[in-house]
Amino acid sequence: MQSAGAPRLICESSLALGNTAGRGGPLATFFVYPVILPFYIWDHLRQEKLIEESEVDWVVVRRAALTNGTGRGPYRQG
Repeated sequence: MQSAGAPRLICESSLALGNTAGRGGPLATFFVYPVILPFYIWDHLRQEKLIEESEVDWVVVRRAALTNGTGRGPYRQG
């Protein structure tokens, strides 16, 4: 990241990881993630740890759901 000279890294991760752990609901938290998707979760956690330890200015976005539907109005962050 540093060698590319990028001023900021924006990473799209997943809901229910990091400080949002447990917010996927009981089924996802206790069955889907640990039983069906353990390598997916491990990979995202590893990715986020590497980003947090880097010297680059970074943002991790944890989306809940993405669709191809029409927008529902203006979006704000912050």
